[in-house]
Amino acid sequence: MVKVFYGLSMRKFWCILLMAQMLSVGAETLRVMQLNVWNSGYGVPGARVMIGDEIKKHRPDIVFLCECVKDRIVDDLLAQLKSADLQYYGSRLDGANQVISRFPIVQEALLPSAYKAVLNPDNGQKIVAYSVHLNYRNYACYLPRGYSGETWKKLSEPVTDLEKIVAMNLASGRPEAIRAITADARAHIAAGDIVVLGGDFNEPSWRDWGEETKNLYDHNGTVISWHSTALLEKNGFRDSYRELYPNPVTHPGFTYPCDNSAVSAGRLSWAPEADERDRIDFIFYHPGKLKLERVILLGPQGMIKHGERDLTPTADPVSSPKDGRWPSDHRGNLADFVYSEAVVE
Repeated sequence: MVKVFYGLSMRKFWCILLMAQMLSVGAETLRVMQLNVWNSGYGVPGARVMIGDEIKKHRPDIVFLCECVKDRIVDDLLAQLKSADLQYYGSRLDGANQVISRFPIVQEALLPSAYKAVLNPDNGQKIVAYSVHLNYRNYACYLPRGYSGETWKKLSEPVTDLEKIVAMNLASGRPEAIRAITADARAHIAAGDIVVLGGDFNEPSWRDWGEETKNLYDHNGTVISWHSTALLEKNGFRDSYRELYPNPVTHPGFTYPCDNSAVSAGRLSWAPEADERDRIDFIFYHPGKLKLERVILLGPQGMIKHGERDLTPTADPVSSPKDGRWPSDHRGNLADFVYSEAVVE
């Protein structure tokens, strides 16, 4: 005879109790933020304070910063956070890609177009973070829009020949940089480390240039599998934004060029007669121990389209600063994860 405990069989009772313990013990949260800081925070007056305010507002565990090309923006941001009684650690190696983290950085290295930080949270779960800024030259997604990806000058007509677009994209070196990152990450993934990656790719997602969008955003009929994001997915990584918002028509997720009220629209546009809006800023993650809970965009509601400010609404979730001031010409990303010792996805 099976004993009953308040209407439940003992077997079911212990199964429920075990599941509850698994959920309550060892479950952790991880918040990741990504932002191109536009010329080390010198793109607009007061940008470094704005960046610090965004970090204070969202309290991320990891911040991916790119375009840190002048001074030590990390030191400035750490000082701001310390004055607000927030303990963060920053990259010690100089480079255009940086990481700020609530967790101590126990190891760091420079890779092609990337910076790697190994983080050590109190719970002992090692986290490996790659901050990425891929080459901005050979900006191949301009070709179908009728602009050169090398000189940024207007062409006589759009280039929709896939061989030419692919050749320019490969010449950028962006796919090779991603290959170096995925090769470096393999040992960490095998060891059970959490691996996250964020940055400005200067290349769209292959998920955003398919059949659904070939006649939108001045793609001019082009369907192309952009190399860098495709390579990451082939190596087991997931695109956080497209995981929750897979439809590139209803949720285009544009990150560049975003509006910025502090500067003229002309300064924000490189292809002023085209719709150059694209999603080129990303947070990728390896799903081994991570479960994605939420992802949003950070930045202004408006974008730049045909060289002008465009406030056409989309269904994208965007967190904008209350005062309307923004430090960059890119939107950023913010993703929330949960993880435990067990594989959760």
